[in-house]
Amino acid sequence: MAPPPRRPAAAAPPRQAAGDGADRQLVPSATELLASSANLQRLCESYHSTRRRMVARGRRQRLGIAAMVCVLGVAAVALFRQGSLPDATLRLLMVTVALASAAGLGVLFSLWLREDRRLRAAQGDRLLRALQFNCSLPEESLLAFRRLVAPQQAFFDVYNAWLVEHPDRRSPLGALLGSSRRPGRASA
Repeated sequence: MAPPPRRPAAAAPPRQAAGDGADRQLVPSATELLASSANLQRLCESYHSTRRRMVARGRRQRLGIAAMVCVLGVAAVALFRQGSLPDATLRLLMVTVALASAAGLGVLFSLWLREDRRLRAAQGDRLLRALQFNCSLPEESLLAFRRLVAPQQAFFDVYNAWLVEHPDRRSPLGALLGSSRRPGRASA
């Protein structure tokens, strides 16, 4: 009886270098990063206010499209009831307004995605620049952080830790009413 043939061990996971385990222990947590740098605090505040303005602008744009559709619909129905607008023209007007508003919402959505992607992508580089100055962490921790952690994901971990310390106290109704104001008058 011969032993069963051995399969090659090519599927084995690669071994980590001996220094990686020690470096993993040196990587600071999100709360440690946030506490060690005032620049990161300001970066989180900047991202939060920029994102809030972006959401408010999108909300105002959608409300504007909805208001335009409502005004055109009410005016068309009023003209139809008076008899000055034929039935075929009313249907054509409603279909045209519906298609134009749907196209407008589609364009707003694609612009929103592009702007949100740009804003998110920039945060990793901004995090690394913020850690270059006024950071109280040891140099070994910063080197391990730069080598082992994705900067963009690290920023959002830090941002979530910042949100725990600075919760948004506005209600959804307050946010809706605040976004309907002019941008210059809205409170931050």
